[in-house]
This record gives sequence, structure tokens and C-alpha cells, in this order.
Amino acid sequence: MQQINLYQELVQEKNPGLHKRSYIIGGSLLLLLVLCYCIWQGWQVRQLKAKLHVKQAQLSMEISDLSLLQLQYPKQDINPLLVSELDRLQNISASLERVVALLSDQHSDKNTGFSAYFNALAEQSIKTIWLTAININAETSSIYLQGSTYFPDSLPQLINLLNKEAVFKGRYFADLQMHSSKSNAQKINFTISTQAPKEKPTS
Repeated sequence: MQQINLYQELVQEKNPGLHKRSYIIGGSLLLLLVLCYCIWQGWQVRQLKAKLHVKQAQLSMEISDLSLLQLQYPKQDINPLLVSELDRLQNISASLERVVALLSDQHSDKNTGFSAYFNALAEQSIKTIWLTAININAETSSIYLQGSTYFPDSLPQLINLLNKEAVFKGRYFADLQMHSSKSNAQKINFTISTQAPKEKPTS
């Protein structure tokens, strides 16, 4: 007896079509995955390009700022004359500090007197007047003040204030001389003293 399996023949006839559809579906899914990956990669590239443009703009601004600073503050060589002038000013400052320390010594009667003069000048100071030299001669009891101002009308007020100070008692400020500054015509240089200037002998 011979047996014939009809089901196997039907399955064999249907298998080629099933495999073909499976290949198509698998290929489509793979293509879809590749397409999604490409889209994601493109989005990543656009994001990186945008960040790169921002960084480039920031770098350009910083370069511009640096160039502007270089123009405003160019590199300069140290001038030897400037160094020597700085040393000279430092020496003057050190000398002035020693003078102030000497005048501030309360153990000396003479220094105490000088401090009283300076305190009186400081208390009666006027903002529009500044002193450039102070000469106090203890032997002749004379006081010589030199300074400058842009408001010469305030000089009589300064003289009146100084004459009221007790420390200047017996030293009446009477002599006042004024002249325009050579460097600035609006600035007035003056001298105030308790001793009249000596007259030059006539030839």
C-alpha cells in the first residue's frame, strides 16, 4: 500500500511565498531602523553645529575685546628715567617721614612748639588754598608761608583766621605778596609772612 501525504505537499507549495514576505518585512524593518538612525544622527549634527556657531561667536567677541584692550594698553618698555624718578620720590618720601617723626617727638619743647604751629595751620585751613612751603624761624620768631590758590579773594580770610590763633600771638601776619603762576595764568602763587621783606638797595 502506498501512502500519499497531501498536507506536506501543500505546505511545501506555500513555504516559498511565506519566506518571501518575511524577507520583505524584515528588510522593511531594517530600512526603517536605518532611516530612524540617520534622522537621529542628522539631528545630533544640527545640534552640534548650532553649539559650534555659538562658541565661534563667543570666541570672536573675546578676540575683539582682547584686540581692543591691546590697543588701549599697548605694551611699553620701562623707561630708565621713570625708574630713577621713582627712586628719587621714594627718597624724598623717606626724608619727609623722618621729619614728621622728628616733629612729632613730644619729648622736645621745640618740637612741641612746631607741632602747635602745624595744628593751628591745619585747623584754620581753607579748601581753596593750599600751602606749598612753611618756614618757621625760632631765632627771629618769623613765619613764612608759601602757597597757591585759584581764589585770591580768600587770602584775607586766611590771614584773619591765622591772626586769631593763640600760637601765633606776637607774630602778626601783615605781609602778603601775590603773582600769577607762569604755568597757569588762573593760578595765583602767594607768600604770607610775619616779617616784611627787606628792601633792595637802590643803586
